[in-house]
Amino acid sequence: ICLAYNRMTPVPLAARPTGDDSLSGQVSKFSVSDDGTTLSVSAVTAATMEILPILCTNVADSHARDTCRLDSALRFYEMALSMQREREGQRRRQLRQMPFHQDDDEEQHMMASDNAASMLEYRIGNVHARLRSYQRSIACHEEVLKFRRRQSADKLSSAPGSNKEVADVLHNLANSYLMIGSYEKAAQCFIEALEERKALVDENSSKEHNMNVANTLYGLGQLHFAMGAYDEGMEAANDAQRTYAQFLGNNNLFVAYVRRLIGDIHGVKAMKFFDDKALPESVNGYEDDFDMVLAKECYRDALRLFKMFLSSEHEEVAGVLFSMGSIHESCGNYEEAEWHFAESLRIHRKNFGDNNLTVATLLHSLGIVYSALRNEETDLDDSIFLLEESLRIRTSLLGFDNEDVGDTLHYLGCVHARLYDNDRALECYKEAVRIRRITNGDFHPSVGKTLNNLGIIYARKRSFQSALACLEEALNIRKEIDSNLDKSSTKDKEEVLNTLFNMGSLQGKMGEYNKSLESFDQVIKIRKSMCMKDDLNVANILHCMGNIYLHKKLFVEARISYEKSLGLKKLFLGDGNASYSNTLHGIGKIHHENGEFDEALAYYEESLWIRKLCLDKDHIDIGLSLFSMGTARLCRCDYEVSMNFYTQALRILRLNLGDDHHDVAKAFQSIATVYDVTGKFMDAEKCYKEALRVYKLEQNEDDIIKVKEALAELRENSPRTCVDSMHVLSHEFFVSIGRLVMRIAEVFDFYLVDPSTAFVQKSITKASSNLENIGLHSIVTHIDIKQRLCLIDDTHPV
Repeated sequence: ICLAYNRMTPVPLAARPTGDDSLSGQVSKFSVSDDGTTLSVSAVTAATMEILPILCTNVADSHARDTCRLDSALRFYEMALSMQREREGQRRRQLRQMPFHQDDDEEQHMMASDNAASMLEYRIGNVHARLRSYQRSIACHEEVLKFRRRQSADKLSSAPGSNKEVADVLHNLANSYLMIGSYEKAAQCFIEALEERKALVDENSSKEHNMNVANTLYGLGQLHFAMGAYDEGMEAANDAQRTYAQFLGNNNLFVAYVRRLIGDIHGVKAMKFFDDKALPESVNGYEDDFDMVLAKECYRDALRLFKMFLSSEHEEVAGVLFSMGSIHESCGNYEEAEWHFAESLRIHRKNFGDNNLTVATLLHSLGIVYSALRNEETDLDDSIFLLEESLRIRTSLLGFDNEDVGDTLHYLGCVHARLYDNDRALECYKEAVRIRRITNGDFHPSVGKTLNNLGIIYARKRSFQSALACLEEALNIRKEIDSNLDKSSTKDKEEVLNTLFNMGSLQGKMGEYNKSLESFDQVIKIRKSMCMKDDLNVANILHCMGNIYLHKKLFVEARISYEKSLGLKKLFLGDGNASYSNTLHGIGKIHHENGEFDEALAYYEESLWIRKLCLDKDHIDIGLSLFSMGTARLCRCDYEVSMNFYTQALRILRLNLGDDHHDVAKAFQSIATVYDVTGKFMDAEKCYKEALRVYKLEQNEDDIIKVKEALAELRENSPRTCVDSMHVLSHEFFVSIGRLVMRIAEVFDFYLVDPSTAFVQKSITKASSNLENIGLHSIVTHIDIKQRLCLIDDTHPV
């Protein structure tokens, strides 16, 4: 009888039944298909039933050595187990029918049969574990463990070390419990397995026993790492490494796995230290940390050994590359992180294809790194593509209501928010909040984080009540989690400060200036209680407080806040960045409000120059600078220059915000004012109507009233209510001539003609009447213009 598996392999002689010389004549054919999935048997006899379980087991063992054939191995193991049980059932029935049979013989035979079935079930459990069917693996190993313990109890000694098989089952069972997150059961099984295996080790024990102890120590280290007990995990991993090195040397595959685990522990300890103590003043603070250095060293060792004993394209190599990428990302070294993530992704795709969860995780990580590394719109489009591809894979494999799907949606919303695609960002954040509530509960930190970002998007869309509701809920969640703020980690405190800061900014936009200042003061007090140094966060707080003081017309306090913010930004960032230009713009607005238009224009121009250097030519901040410069020029009655600035600002604002945004409506309203004061009444009316349309969409009553009043005044005072446009031109021409004549007469202090002449008197009376009719449109000051304008608030949501 031969086994057909790639080549003809004879069955071991020990596996053949003895005392049956007629077997060769009774079996006509037995074969296995080339793909190893079909067993073909003909002319099966009772003698054949003795050998079939052994043959199926041999096929399964061969397939189990190949990761790609685990499904086939599982089928043959289950086939062997079924045959074994069927054969033993027949054997028991035959024994009971014999007139003279010994009970001891039957019991001994049943014990041997159960032992064979237990071994098959043990192997089935191992294959299920390799296929990541951990629940099925646990069910199989639990049954095997019951049998082994029952078997051990029948022996004379049941002390630890008396049964190696029990320790093996406990070890594999612990690994399965670890993978499903049942840490308590995993710990119990690992400890029992370690006791059994250590009891087998003495001075004369074989290398196998020592290696088994090291394997269990490694599993225990993984368990402690998963539970967050990093010191205990490090101790177990180091013990395992010493044992492996003692019996195998430093260059072996087992050491590679342990070095990777030790690297993971060092990396997490480094990050936890910074969360619990204080954040580094720069990203290099992570790079120089002792644990971080050791983590990178361990990963490099593991990578070298995996490439040496496996291959450079093995999945374990890809796993280490992913861990190294995560370390570089946490240090802010995004270029290195990008390379490691991309290389890991290439290997995983080569080994497993595109549609698997590991590829989805790597695409997710790459998308985040792209968004952190690059600022150009095209690069952020690449980030969106990667995150959307990750989202597609995760939803297809995990469904929509999964935690990982919620994470990808959250970060996808972040990238859309950076591109000012508020509608898509809003859609992503709302779905992420829904999923995170389902998977993590209402009071999970991830829910608070997404609600915080959702509130910012609502603020951008001027849905202030919705924004306030989101930020208040986010703050309540974070305070609920961190009920004792003094004992919370630095990271948790930073989350609370971030939400308070955003709430203060929102309250300022809603006109609740006192509440806004209270929120900002609370942020500063918490920072002082944490002994945190002044940094860019303080600079941003001071900048926003300057905005609030500016709105309250407290120009001295606003100037002080802006100057402090400017000093900190120059210290940490220099004077050539967008944040610095924002504060310069704020100081310009102070001069603007005080009627110091030349000084205001100087600050506006410097701010615009910096923004053009560091931002895209059509960035929204450049549009806001142009708008402010247009307003300052209008107040100086430079109508042509003002119109030029307003037109450029309108184009950029519409490009970034669309046609239905509040700021776009403000630009139309300002352009209408220029048309109004220059006598282009028809164009003014069109722009006023466009602004009114947007305000009605927003249901912004204050601005609606202002625009309606401006329209009514325009229609009431416009000369085209009684004459056509040609008459208007003629009317303005003669009025201008009349004004010139009167001015000349006034300068030279004499009358050109005798005022008693009736004709001259009639001309003067008519000229005076004409002047009164168009006075509102021909003589204006910056005060008149400011009354017609509603200056845009160009502060940004944080």
